[in-house]
Amino acid sequence: MSRKERETELRMRIILEAAEKLFLSNGYENTTMDQIANSSEFSKGTLYNYFQSKEDLYLAIGIKVYDIIIEYTKKFTGREESGIKQLMAIGYAYYEFTKQHPEYAHIFHDIAVKIPNVNNKPEKERTLIEREYLNKSEQYGAIFVSIIKNAISGEICECNEIPNKNYNNRK
Repeated sequence: MSRKERETELRMRIILEAAEKLFLSNGYENTTMDQIANSSEFSKGTLYNYFQSKEDLYLAIGIKVYDIIIEYTKKFTGREESGIKQLMAIGYAYYEFTKQHPEYAHIFHDIAVKIPNVNNKPEKERTLIEREYLNKSEQYGAIFVSIIKNAISGEICECNEIPNKNYNNRK
């Protein structure tokens, strides 16, 4: 990496760390670009050289969150055989993620509420960070799809009845 690339990466990391601390302590709505600029010790103009908006900053943190949850999901599902055990492992991975990283779990859910239109934007109008965020979302979804397909083609289709449940005789 060139010196300029290293400096760019360092500045982005400093800005993201400052933004993350502020978002976690003040919330998304109560954090301003001015506060992020002050905390990162860069001018507001410098922030906009690296991130087009506050939404982009929040999504950049969301990318980090997706990396963590994808890692947990792969770790937990990788220990299990295909089928029901892997499906259950997805739930265990999510539980462990939320237990170990409650602040990131909040951001994970908060983005869907605070920035719901990122999915609906035309491809041409999306920022680089929006595209990266959606790519991570698709990667996470692909894990689910793969595990569900494997479960359907294997273990789930071999079951003739649901064990320990008699749904027809409910009162």
